[in-house]
Amino acid sequence: MSNTLTMNSLIRKQLSQSVAKLLVVAMATMFVWLALGSIVASAASVSITVNGASSASVNPGDTVKLAWNASGVTNCSINTIGSVPLTGKKDVIAGSSNTTYTITCTGGSKSATISVSPTANVWASPSIASPDKAGGKAEVLVQWDSKNASKCTELKATGASGKVRYLFKDANEKVKDKLTDQISEKTTYTLKCVNTQSNKSDTDTATVNFEPFGPPDIYQLKTNKGTSAAYDPDYAGVKVKISWGATNVDYCERKAEDLNGNEIKITGWTIKRPNSGTKWIQAFADNVILPESVKLTLTCGRDSGQDVSQSLTFTVTDIPPGGGAGKPVETELIVPASVTVPKASDLPAKVNVSIEAKYGDQCFYTAKNLKGQSVSVSKWTNRLNHWFDTTDNFDIFVPETVDLTFRCTRSSDGAEDSDTKRITVSVSPNVPPKIVFSASPLPKANGQAQVLLNWVTEGVNKCTDDDVITNGSVTDFWYKNGGALPLAGVTPVPIYGNTTLSLTCENTSTGEDTTETVIIELDGSGNPNIIQGSAVVNPNAPSIVVTNVDPDTPVKPDDIVDITWDGENVDHCVLSDGAAVSITGLPDDTKSVSPKTTTTYTISCPPIGGGPDVFDTTTVEVDDGNPTVDLSVSENEVEPGGTVVLSWESYNTDICTSADFNTANATSNTALPVQVNGSIGTVVTYTITCDKNPTSGKPATDTVSVTIKAATDPSVNLSVDKTEVESGDDITLKWTSKNADVCNGTNFNTSGATNNNAGVTDTVVGAVGTVVTYTITCDKNPTSGKPATDTVKVTIKDNALPPTPPSDPEFKVEPSVVRQGDPVLIIWTIDFGLTCEITSGGVAVAGVGTLTGGTVPDSSVSGSYELKNITAEKTYTLTCTSDNGAPDPDPQNVTVRVLPEVQES
Repeated sequence: MSNTLTMNSLIRKQLSQSVAKLLVVAMATMFVWLALGSIVASAASVSITVNGASSASVNPGDTVKLAWNASGVTNCSINTIGSVPLTGKKDVIAGSSNTTYTITCTGGSKSATISVSPTANVWASPSIASPDKAGGKAEVLVQWDSKNASKCTELKATGASGKVRYLFKDANEKVKDKLTDQISEKTTYTLKCVNTQSNKSDTDTATVNFEPFGPPDIYQLKTNKGTSAAYDPDYAGVKVKISWGATNVDYCERKAEDLNGNEIKITGWTIKRPNSGTKWIQAFADNVILPESVKLTLTCGRDSGQDVSQSLTFTVTDIPPGGGAGKPVETELIVPASVTVPKASDLPAKVNVSIEAKYGDQCFYTAKNLKGQSVSVSKWTNRLNHWFDTTDNFDIFVPETVDLTFRCTRSSDGAEDSDTKRITVSVSPNVPPKIVFSASPLPKANGQAQVLLNWVTEGVNKCTDDDVITNGSVTDFWYKNGGALPLAGVTPVPIYGNTTLSLTCENTSTGEDTTETVIIELDGSGNPNIIQGSAVVNPNAPSIVVTNVDPDTPVKPDDIVDITWDGENVDHCVLSDGAAVSITGLPDDTKSVSPKTTTTYTISCPPIGGGPDVFDTTTVEVDDGNPTVDLSVSENEVEPGGTVVLSWESYNTDICTSADFNTANATSNTALPVQVNGSIGTVVTYTITCDKNPTSGKPATDTVSVTIKAATDPSVNLSVDKTEVESGDDITLKWTSKNADVCNGTNFNTSGATNNNAGVTDTVVGAVGTVVTYTITCDKNPTSGKPATDTVKVTIKDNALPPTPPSDPEFKVEPSVVRQGDPVLIIWTIDFGLTCEITSGGVAVAGVGTLTGGTVPDSSVSGSYELKNITAEKTYTLTCTSDNGAPDPDPQNVTVRVLPEVQES
């Protein structure tokens, strides 16, 4: 019986333990589900962002994107908006101060802040400050304030002299305050204020002009010779020292007039010498040459407009005959009577000339052949000389017998004188005159028959094309320029019927000449046949074109020069100087030469299939060692006070100087601006002289003239690419102006430019129906009193239909419930037109980055990212923005829950 009881007890104990274990498991399972339900019920998440972040720094008036998301809570509101749904977004406009947006829900709250940039404002009074006594300082009240600034850290005063004083710096000054300052010159105040939260700053300036004590005064205007002196032939006038001085002025201007009131230029008596910012101008002196009796006027004043003038009349006495104004102009030209070259290829001939001019202010050089036609003579035309005595010696290059004329004038009274000399140019008579004159058919040009004429000569120095005889009638010269023509050449000639063409060449020194003729008849198809004269067999007419070397840019002896030619329908080409150089090349080729003296090169090419050679020539000018200079001006007419650009280039020189402008001793300059002053109708001359160091005794000079014309009023034209736009659209404004120095715009920024062909972009914002006006105003500097304006208008029209919102993205996690330390996979699919970000607790998920949708309509991009070691419950939010301005999809949230750990006992 006891064994039975023991067995029963054991069975009951085992049953009891099994039931207990089952109960423990059941209770644990129930606890897990109860705990899980409690977790789900108690999870709360609240977030709010500005421009996608917890804070943003913007400018006043900027649009800020406000977005919020809440879960596990109820009854949400935002402090500046009121009640809001659990999830939403809204655009807000930034005000002038920092703003914090807080979302408060039953169960949680969150805040985001925008900070705006500060604005600084400084002003000073009075705008023009004056001292109480001479040499004293003026008192200025400086005041400032700022909006949305934490502190103002710097206030500095910058004087017209460039001196900088800090009234305070790197200090926590009040954002609104004032102080007094003492100044002795024009001063600009600069204020800097900062917002330490946004780390942004702003500056503002105010300027006070300084007015010196007392009225402007000229205390001295005199010469070291009084008011008159006798003419000195060594100076072609009177050399005097002029002293002057003034007080309480900012600048002084000086001018000279003859006794008839005409403004004249006196070298050394500067037209204008500004001294901006200087309160005291004292004891200046100039040594000048006065060639005639003059009235010298000194005008000094202030920038504010006050000025004073004083004049001195100086009389030049005992002016000898030919001594200046009112005296005869004298010219002399010295040239050799004749020059002979060995052969025609040596032309043009190099000839040395000497000139002398007296009592004129400008000189002119011309050359004409024996028919009275103008001839281009290198280094002779378009030269000008300076006032009074001028001598010069230089080389020219003469192509044929010419009459050279040297003429000088005086602009003040119209007096003039000229000297004309003939140079007979001839070729050595050892070679009898000879012409090879040929023609070849050319394809028709626009239905018109034509031939190619080709000629070469020997033993002559002059050729002329005789009249063209067509169907028995004399028409015109056949050469393109008519009359005199090169001693060798190639040219096409149109043929209008049965035609006779003749060429006559002569040696003017011996009187021998010769004539060659070609006769062309048109066949039944209107094509030319060569009846008399040499004919080219090849129907494809040969030609050769040489890239000529610039004859106005001499090279040094033995310098390497490239000669390039382009031949058509020729077999090969030979480059020759008629003596030592003979180089064979391709039909299209470049060859290098190194001439020691000025050399004419011939390129001759035999045509494919035979026939006379075609050729062309080019001359390489070699510097002879004497100084030369070429001065040019950008404009020959300007308005009073206008600016021209002087350029010069010289050779064999070490220094260039001018009494009319500052050369800085440079031997060349491509862009020197010079202001031209004087009365309307005045001719202003600029002369430059260049020489070697030490002097060569043959300095080179050149002169240009500028006439002062009447001022032209400004004009401007403004245009816009669109006159109707939707609010927020961009427009492009373009403008052009004439006779203006500066242009300013209303409602857009011109940056002062007088022309803008690229355009300025402006965004047009406003209500539908609003008309926005853009105006531009252009004027001269200083102002002309007649500014030009133009206006365009742009109307804001109804907006187009709103863009189609993109589809909501897909967003999930797998699995959504995990054990402690397990990973999960975030999975997404984003449609076309969306840019998205995944965050958790307002912080971007590391490693995911920015997500973009499909690149074309109706496309999408899918992706995933594994999050490892999940230890606590987290909510992940996908927030997207639309690329096309359509409403953004609502943020999507997914939550990962973690099972609690359960331990068995």
